[in-house]
Amino acid sequence: MKPEGAMSSQAYTPAVLACRKILMNVAVSVGAKAGESFASYVEFLAKEGYIPPNGKHWSITSGPSPNEANHEITLMSKDEAEKLITFVEFMLKFIYELPNVVPLPAPKPAMKPKKVKAWLVTWEWIGDHAKRPDKVAEILDPRLPAEQVRRIVELLYHREAFSQ
Repeated sequence: MKPEGAMSSQAYTPAVLACRKILMNVAVSVGAKAGESFASYVEFLAKEGYIPPNGKHWSITSGPSPNEANHEITLMSKDEAEKLITFVEFMLKFIYELPNVVPLPAPKPAMKPKKVKAWLVTWEWIGDHAKRPDKVAEILDPRLPAEQVRRIVELLYHREAFSQ
């Protein structure tokens, strides 16, 4: 039975039960373990972000507990049924329709680390008083680790700074 059909017949309790069954099936379709309780499915949907942070109570507070509604004569109100149907409609749109309307952006391709062909050490200066005749200070083997290159650059600087 569809919830809307139950509503048109003023069968509000079956409409609520149908909505709860839909919630349970949706939870399993998005990764919940089959055979769990209704409350555990609602908890799963909330934890996984399928129910808004402030919306968990919408699916739980509509009427008595699922077990009570299934096994005892407890009539659901029209208002409870309408609220739960609205909640289920929005959740179904959120999970199944919207991802197709607004697709996720394609993942960016992973950047490949560039292979170093050589370490090029250059002089940089501010002002003509520090200008060097040759901007290239050294070309180093690409197999050198970065830490060793750093030490070589320090040595080059000290050699140049203190040899004048």
